[in-house]
Amino acid sequence: MIPTDLGLPAKFVEFRPSQLRSSLDIASDERRFSLLSAPTGVGKSLVYMAVSQMTSGRTLVLVGTKGLQKQLMADFAVTGMVDMRGQSNYHCRELRTSCELWDFSYCRLRHEEHGPVECPYILARQAACDADIVVTNYAYWMSINKYSDPTTLGVFDLIVLDEAHGAPDWLSGFCTIKIDEGKIRTLLRIKTPKVSDTPLRWSEWAAEVAIHASNRATELRAELKGDPNPSRAAREDVNYLSRLGRDLKELGASPDGQWVVEDTRRGANITPLWPQRFAERYLFRSIPNVVLCSATLSPSIAKYLGIGDNSHTYHEVRGGFKAARRPFTYVPTTRVDRRMVEGQVRMWINRIDAIVGERLDRKGIIHTRSYARAKQVMARSKHSDMMLTHDTRSTRAVVEAFKAADPPCVLVSPSIEEGFDFPYDECRYQILAKVPFVDGRSPLIKARSADDKGYVKHLAAQTIVQQYGRGMRSADDMCETFMIDDHWRWFQKAGVFPGWFKHAWRTVKGRAPEPLPLDS
Repeated sequence: MIPTDLGLPAKFVEFRPSQLRSSLDIASDERRFSLLSAPTGVGKSLVYMAVSQMTSGRTLVLVGTKGLQKQLMADFAVTGMVDMRGQSNYHCRELRTSCELWDFSYCRLRHEEHGPVECPYILARQAACDADIVVTNYAYWMSINKYSDPTTLGVFDLIVLDEAHGAPDWLSGFCTIKIDEGKIRTLLRIKTPKVSDTPLRWSEWAAEVAIHASNRATELRAELKGDPNPSRAAREDVNYLSRLGRDLKELGASPDGQWVVEDTRRGANITPLWPQRFAERYLFRSIPNVVLCSATLSPSIAKYLGIGDNSHTYHEVRGGFKAARRPFTYVPTTRVDRRMVEGQVRMWINRIDAIVGERLDRKGIIHTRSYARAKQVMARSKHSDMMLTHDTRSTRAVVEAFKAADPPCVLVSPSIEEGFDFPYDECRYQILAKVPFVDGRSPLIKARSADDKGYVKHLAAQTIVQQYGRGMRSADDMCETFMIDDHWRWFQKAGVFPGWFKHAWRTVKGRAPEPLPLDS
């Protein structure tokens, strides 16, 4: 069987053995949920698109970013795939802007009684409803399920959650209720509870205020309905109160205390302790077949999305790129944490310098996990003159400068483990300067860690695999990765890692191995 037999694009000349095997396994799986851990290089998008073509009915593909939507459309538009996005992406010629902040139930561009429908958002939505395959992003899909009609895009038989390792965090962030104390006081003349109050007190308050917020939104909408040019501020107020009413109604209906309240500059964020109770409502929507896939998908993802043991099958692809071209080498150095003394810091910097010094004919990345450690490397490394680093505002500009630079050049960064790729000569080696444990001081992380002892380990393992994948993007690529934090001694046994990643592990003593030849 070849891809074109299934109606897939002719650019895919043949299936790799792991692709065909995985797609057949998932298409024939009788369980509702299929979890696919597929390393970079397997081509997971072709796997789930093959599953879509093998099964009857409509397919929805969820991705994390608009960039990935664009990429999928470039690859699979010939299958009839349609791209759907939120209202802010469609320009209204009447408003001369997007109309995401206004309820245009009366808009003449949207209703046939005024003539042909001309609203670009409505036309895009109609095209999506008529399509057999739709790609959209998590944010839009969850929003229409909560704030609109869940059947906005029609009924689906298969849903694919791409980059599903991030789904619990995206779902948790979506369900977070953002309390703007100043706006609530101004628009509703109501005080909010204290951040230190119990979740139960917030729930009781929310049950009372939800009705006031919804009623006030209705009043403001009626006042503005006759205004041909409503101000953006007025539209924002209506939109805020409308969503606040629904959010508070949900919080008020959950008096079980399973929420965490965190202080913010504007008021408070109220986040579910765990998001899995919302997964069916906002992600899965009773769709009969669900495929979750990612290069970093561990079995524990099922727990964090409320997927029962008897309702899913975990498929792990052990193919991908040759391990010899992507070695992950642990070089014992020192334990890297806030308790490091001067001697340990020197050992750590010396190890970085030794690895960099033997690879001056190529470019590399040092993942520091924190800006403080990035500054430390820049201040103390003898190779700092060839290093680039960034702050929160200059990340993309510095990354582009690094990509364009000639070797020797090193990017020192705490925050590029996802969303950036460095193929071929853009990066030939990486140094993981620390096991990336999440900062455990936030109330949410504290609460989750207390409830699930394996949660912090899950997050760290997931980040390590993401970091590892930045520099190895195709079968003929080559990138070495070095771990120099001695917390790895115990963490490699405690963390949950996919088998394809563990296959590349090795440990050396004394010093890092000789660089891999660039022409290997």
